[in-house]
Amino acid sequence: MPASFDFAQDESLSCRASETLMLSEVEARARAGAPSGCEIRMSAQHKGGSGHADPTQRRKVSRALFTLALPEFAPGAREWVNHVRAAHDREFAGRVDPHFTLVFGNTSLDQDAYLAHVREVAGASAPFPFSCRKAEVGTDHQNDTGYAFLVPDVGHSEILGLRTALHTGIFAPLLRPDIPYRPHITAGRFDRVDAARPVCDTLNASGIDVSGRITALTVVAMQADGRIDEVASAPLGGRMV
Repeated sequence: MPASFDFAQDESLSCRASETLMLSEVEARARAGAPSGCEIRMSAQHKGGSGHADPTQRRKVSRALFTLALPEFAPGAREWVNHVRAAHDREFAGRVDPHFTLVFGNTSLDQDAYLAHVREVAGASAPFPFSCRKAEVGTDHQNDTGYAFLVPDVGHSEILGLRTALHTGIFAPLLRPDIPYRPHITAGRFDRVDAARPVCDTLNASGIDVSGRITALTVVAMQADGRIDEVASAPLGGRMV
């Protein structure tokens, strides 16, 4: 992961009662100078709250929390993906490692409750192998941006199962039914969808073999300035399948 970062916005900022964001949406707000959420400072005096407060609302966060699966790659696979991302996803390649996004960014839940839910789901889930052998064109629900997605054939159903398990309980409102979900590692992003197609064609012609294991869930935070850090990692608790 990139080096950690920190920021705090003015405590007068307000946020919606529930908000779920993609990485691109959080960054768009930062570029526009809009608040990404509501304030939390991680110092001791801001931790906790009234004993009568709703624990899911006690410590809302200004940074957006995402839940990712950061793979353990087979030898050579990480280097190959990093090479492709350095060429076609420069914006994020230096800020976050290759990953499968499982829960889009949220600014409304208390961080402790958020992490507790992720740990609970991780503890009840088994590690599993994955393999991506194909690049597919992805589209953006907001604009004309195109993507090169590395899509898993092995591990596809297990990733969907993890995502389903995560979007229960306090995470149920975080599901984005307006965004079609396809398990993938983003290898490139482009101003137009048409620009993604020849890159996907070239990658497929080269022979893609990106494999490894999913052994943990990782929570990261994207701050208003676009920097990303790792908040916590929860190992999957079952046996390897």
